[in-house]
Amino acid sequence: MHEFKYKQNKLYCENISLEDLVKDFGTPLYIYSYHTLISHFLKLRQAFKKINPLICYSVKANSNLAFLRALVKKGSGLDIVSGHDQRLLWHRSRHFFQSDSLLILHSLDS
Repeated sequence: MHEFKYKQNKLYCENISLEDLVKDFGTPLYIYSYHTLISHFLKLRQAFKKINPLICYSVKANSNLAFLRALVKKGSGLDIVSGHDQRLLWHRSRHFFQSDSLLILHSLDS
């Protein structure tokens, strides 16, 4: 399911006009659909249900806390590949992320 749709030649995300968002917040503006994000994550998790892996999202790809929090609340882990990513999460939200949802794949010396 995708929540980005055109209505009368205007682009909307979850029934919110992107044109209005740009007027209110300016550009550049990063807009995410919670419903699209979670829908895709749940489909991926369902596809691998038999083996029940920890599916992780790369903090390097997007370190937006609201984005990461939404995924973690649905059971996603977080892939941390640098000390910078780890410090970023620790300082910005140390009480939210649990260690069992973090997958550290790289030396944290950087």
